[in-house]
Amino acid sequence: MDPVKRYMLILIAVVTVILVAICFMVIYRPRPPEVKEEEKAEIKIAEEVVKAPAVALVIDDMGYNKKNLEDIKDIGVPVTLAVLPNTPYSRAVCSFADNNRLEVILHMPMEPENEEENVEKYTIGTRMDPEEVRAAIDKAFRTVPSAKGMNNHMGSKATKDKGLMTVVMAELGKRDMFFLDSRTCQETACMDAARGAGIPFAGRDIFIDNRQDSQYIREQLKKAEKIARQHGEAVAIGHDRGLTVQVLKEAVPEMKENGLRFVFLSEVVKKQ
Repeated sequence: MDPVKRYMLILIAVVTVILVAICFMVIYRPRPPEVKEEEKAEIKIAEEVVKAPAVALVIDDMGYNKKNLEDIKDIGVPVTLAVLPNTPYSRAVCSFADNNRLEVILHMPMEPENEEENVEKYTIGTRMDPEEVRAAIDKAFRTVPSAKGMNNHMGSKATKDKGLMTVVMAELGKRDMFFLDSRTCQETACMDAARGAGIPFAGRDIFIDNRQDSQYIREQLKKAEKIARQHGEAVAIGHDRGLTVQVLKEAVPEMKENGLRFVFLSEVVKKQ
């Protein structure tokens, strides 16, 4: 056979094989598994839950007793416990939180405007030098070992002091922690100091129990819900009191039915 014809036949055969292979791959290539309608519904629900307005509940003044711990756990949603340092049950509250998947932050005592108010041990104030501030913070964290961050207890004078809060935020930065400003004064320097230190920060949106009245607490929770719907999230602070916890046990399920989700404080803090 003429070599040219033989070459052409071989070339045609090779091209034919390649085309057949390509056709086979196109026709018989594996198709991605179809997503069932039930699975589509579940995915949609999951996406809607993530987008739902979020409320971070913080319970201040933990550590002087353990009487409300079980009821706080029974609220049945993420709750962040702000634990005072050097109290009789600081470590016990931390241990309970660790065992029951609750979050802990250090409720750091800070100097109030009213000098006549009783202050806690390890209170940091405007007359302290940076080394004294750092030492007080270090001692406080040692008694609240589970803490992921800090918020201020009192502090209407301390949190206005930019120099003092710069030291506080720098110390938190070293520990890879965040700060929640309880906003006990209007002229707070906390956000700017947190921004300067590059640490995650959040500010309190509402106190829910400034009055020990169940109707008042419910109304404050409704305000928290409104804030969450307007801004996507809200930080609501209550205190370690039986009435507060009882109202939360009753109101939180209703709020969940209304489409709200509850998250730990660490999930809403952000770098400024």
